[in-house]
Amino acid sequence: MEDKLRRLFERASVTKGGGILLGRSVVADGFWPRRKARIVTHAHSDHTIDISKSMSAQGYIAATPVTFTMMKYLGHSVPRAKRKEVEPGSCFKIDDERICFIRAEHIPGSVQVLVENENGFRVLYTGDFKNPGSGTPIVEDLDVLIVDATYGDPRYVRPSEAEVEEALVDIIEQALSRGEPVKIYAYYGKIQEVMQLLRRYGIDVPFLASGKIFWMSKALEAHGYCFGDLYNLSSQEGKEILKGDHIHFVHFNRFSKDRDGNYVRIKLDGWLANKAFQKIGRKDWIVAFSDHADYNGTMRYVMESKAKIVIVDGYRSSFAKAFASKLRVRGVHAFAMPTLLGL
Repeated sequence: MEDKLRRLFERASVTKGGGILLGRSVVADGFWPRRKARIVTHAHSDHTIDISKSMSAQGYIAATPVTFTMMKYLGHSVPRAKRKEVEPGSCFKIDDERICFIRAEHIPGSVQVLVENENGFRVLYTGDFKNPGSGTPIVEDLDVLIVDATYGDPRYVRPSEAEVEEALVDIIEQALSRGEPVKIYAYYGKIQEVMQLLRRYGIDVPFLASGKIFWMSKALEAHGYCFGDLYNLSSQEGKEILKGDHIHFVHFNRFSKDRDGNYVRIKLDGWLANKAFQKIGRKDWIVAFSDHADYNGTMRYVMESKAKIVIVDGYRSSFAKAFASKLRVRGVHAFAMPTLLGL
């Protein structure tokens, strides 16, 4: 039995270093030396682990053009000779395996990865995702599904996406109507998603950003993203805009350090459960805006995929074992990895 599991884990597993082994040719979101290619599903740091090792050991790095752009501004510039740019919805082959990128709603450039061989074996890695069935297609007919379970605990259920978005917009509109500028604190990628969201809701005040946030956003405009009036805080125009209505985008980690009382401050935090928003100070708010599926969304993906075996990524989630246990109660052959079987 252990030999059979070991053979399976060579084609579908999560390594102790966070690599996702898919088929016999590729590793995703981590380093594993005995693979021909490395895939990066998106640009967040827990998915670009050991990228320099992969540039040395793997034949090439495969990612979407948007992901390569974001990686550049996050300090991971992959040489052109080592890059394989693959658009969502496209596939490529290595030996007898076909590797396909499937859209995932998370941050710009995010994808799921499907690997299938000539014998019909199919393994899919979701990467990080949200809105299964709409923003993130649910892939069926799988031998193995490797799933993200960042919010894989029943305590972490959020209101609907629309309710969260409307709460965010309402807080912003009320602040601006009082003549108070707004600061939004979020992670890279989520910031750009929210910029686009606010424009769709008709909020047309200037946006301010600096450093990586500004330059990454401007670079993404070349890929079709549209953020409207976006200014560099350190520019002369940016300094003038500070005097009027505006929204300033800041990295999430600055929230606890930044004490500018002139602003209505909003932290976007998916760990706020069972409510769309919470007021935490005179002018401070948390809004439950997340780029990950909550518990119900993660469970929906797994159950509707009808995968024969489900592996829960335990490298990136502290709830992996508990979530796998919940799946087994529902009759799913599921377990968390990494395991003690040597990978």
